[in-house]
Amino acid sequence: MHRTPWLAFLLGALCMAGPGQVVAQGMARPAEVRTGPNGQPLDPSQLVDAAPPPGVSQAYAVRPALQVRSTTTNNISLTGSDTARADSVVVATPRLDARINTPGLRLDAALAADLVAYVGRSRADRIFPNARTDATVQLLERLLFVDGSLSADTSTPNPFGLLDAPAQTVFTRSTTTRERISPYIDREVGPDARLQLRTDHSWVQNEAGISTLGDARLSEQTGLYELRPQPFGLRLQGQRQASTFSGSNSSDVTFTNARASLLYAVLPAQLVLIATGGTDHGRYGSNDVRETLRGGGLIWTPTERTRLDLQAEKRFFGTGWNVNFAHRSPFLGIGAGLSQQATTYAAQVATLPAGADLTALFDAMLSTRIANPAERAAAVQQLIAQRNLPTTLGSALNLFSATAQLQKSANLSLALLGVRHTVTLRGFYNRTEDLIGNDLPPLISSDARQYGTSLGLNRRLRPETTADLTFGRTRVVGFGPNAATRTRSNSVRLGLSQAFSPRTTATASLNRLWIDSTVLADANQSSLSFGLLHRF
Repeated sequence: MHRTPWLAFLLGALCMAGPGQVVAQGMARPAEVRTGPNGQPLDPSQLVDAAPPPGVSQAYAVRPALQVRSTTTNNISLTGSDTARADSVVVATPRLDARINTPGLRLDAALAADLVAYVGRSRADRIFPNARTDATVQLLERLLFVDGSLSADTSTPNPFGLLDAPAQTVFTRSTTTRERISPYIDREVGPDARLQLRTDHSWVQNEAGISTLGDARLSEQTGLYELRPQPFGLRLQGQRQASTFSGSNSSDVTFTNARASLLYAVLPAQLVLIATGGTDHGRYGSNDVRETLRGGGLIWTPTERTRLDLQAEKRFFGTGWNVNFAHRSPFLGIGAGLSQQATTYAAQVATLPAGADLTALFDAMLSTRIANPAERAAAVQQLIAQRNLPTTLGSALNLFSATAQLQKSANLSLALLGVRHTVTLRGFYNRTEDLIGNDLPPLISSDARQYGTSLGLNRRLRPETTADLTFGRTRVVGFGPNAATRTRSNSVRLGLSQAFSPRTTATASLNRLWIDSTVLADANQSSLSFGLLHRF
């Protein structure tokens, strides 16, 4: 059985926490899940008039939970019909959410692990950690801080496997562990000026279930001085990023740039124009490329609920751009992005796991009704549990290669929240190409295009009962050294959830998956799942 120190850490934390919630003496207790006159959970979309008064804050909170799921499938290993084998899988997931929020310390932790057991013994039992801890310590008041994070998550290590499929939970997953430490100085140096100096150091370890990926380290230093436009402003930036891959004969990949930007507020608090000049330098393999950096952009915020950021620049790899759009209303959340940039596998995987954060969309939508962040976070978790919604939507994989990469991506996320209906939509495109210049192609290439769409429909049949229907489609197409590889998958899910109490929810789902691939065997899979979630 796979063993990990995360399990001991998780179980020890659960034992210390015990049932219920722990709060600081003299602090307001965390909000309980609210119920209506009939004793059933009150849906967060009905909390417009029930929001707590502003200023009520939560200093310490610990919330344990336990989820148990059972899945029976006719094709446990996703093989062809002639070798398909049926089996049942039981997954127990203990979870502990903890929060500390004091003037000198902020800590957010979500610790969980999937304990996977195969009833028919078709595979060895495994443990998959799924945990995240973020902390910020203030060493000197309003001057010197230290950020730190520790996370472990599971995903498919095969770039031409399944991008987003339920089968990952029982067969194709592997564990990625990340550690980061980031001392930084953040100081307001005047009524309209800010200075920030930061150094980030990240380490990534991969423990692949199917293939072996190299571990990586990322070191990044940034400096920023910004004079806010009144109506003219100035922004000075410098950045150095170095990626190191263990087990690789290639040298470090280093990106260095310096920018000076002139800002002009055409419309105060609504439209800011940006003109940028500087220098850009990339070193990867035997390539050493320098370019004069020049470009421009804008920041447009027509209302406090809508924001558009646009930037385009001439860089050492060609033209780089970055466009981000966000809009929120009480019932609608939209996020979209478009970019082309030079990056590395280490830079991508050192950040949080890929995927659209549905929790953030719901949090933004409820911000107009529930002002207090802690109360709003509890309402979002209640909404997700009641309606049996995912916390993230699918996204492209981070593809491994020990060199620089040119990445072009586009994504769209949408969530529509009604009294009885919830609609989620996700679409993404990602093109990754190795930047090799005069060097030979790497042994493992990231050259591929990834496409994905998903549509989720959710309806409350009764105050305590919810039905959902989800469609998904993904496609991975290789080019260059990967020209002969492709994988396409389609999935459909029909689910039902029943809330027995404000803390206990049961779920059931019927899933169907189709796979067409030159790497994996063409396969079909049907599965039936049952689950029970209890929050102590």
